Amino acid sequence: VLLVPAFFWLPLPIGCAIKLGAERALPPDLRLQARVPSDTFRWRLGQDSARVEIERLTAKLKNQPVAAIERIAIEVDKSAAWQGYYAPSRLVVTAPRFTVDLTPGGAIASLQAAAPMKPAAPPALPSSPPLALLGLAPAFPAPGKETQVRVEALQVDYVMPQLKWSVRGGIDLKLTRTGDDLHVVSSANLGTTDRPTGGEIKADVGLRTGRIGFSIKLPELRTADLPPLPTGALPLQGSLALSA
Repeated sequence: VLLVPAFFWLPLPIGCAIKLGAERALPPDLRLQARVPSDTFRWRLGQDSARVEIERLTAKLKNQPVAAIERIAIEVDKSAAWQGYYAPSRLVVTAPRFTVDLTPGGAIASLQAAAPMKPAAPPALPSSPPLALLGLAPAFPAPGKETQVRVEALQVDYVMPQLKWSVRGGIDLKLTRTGDDLHVVSSANLGTTDRPTGGEIKADVGLRTGRIGFSIKLPELRTADLPPLPTGALPLQGSLALSA
């Protein structure tokens, strides 16, 4: 009985649910270790949105660090959720740091070993492609609503044989839905130096017509923004398959 008023008035811990969901989403052979020291869900009675706060989230694959996020704040519009639209109205990710280890003993190699890639059968094309976009409507804002996303103090560390470099910066994204049209505006400041390079992407998506229009605005790339090249041989391998 006490759980009902607690849901509306008190912050509720959700760390166990987050960890369980992350562990079930990945193969068990990866030995995912997720740690969420602080997490709360607040319904916020009398306000338009519910709020989820997660702090100091860390994740490891086979004891190798892959992610560390200082803070995640998610707000969900209650009226939109009741209508079946679950996109957050606001998402702020503070100080996320990701490690992309491409060395033979790194986490990426462990991921590929646990889930080897298999040739995928060609997907069946729907008779009406635009309907596929409308099927994703619950993941977009409700008509007349918007989603704002901000990533602050982002850092991605790339580790390769004989090479290590980092990308730092921030990203802002805004999704606005008008009827069956989705308008996207994203700006980013990313780079490998203390002065990141800015850019902007705009897109208009017709959920019913299937038409997509976009524009990209990027500044000139300077060689000083590139990471230092390694010395000696750099082993690279991959595959490319093209089909009509």
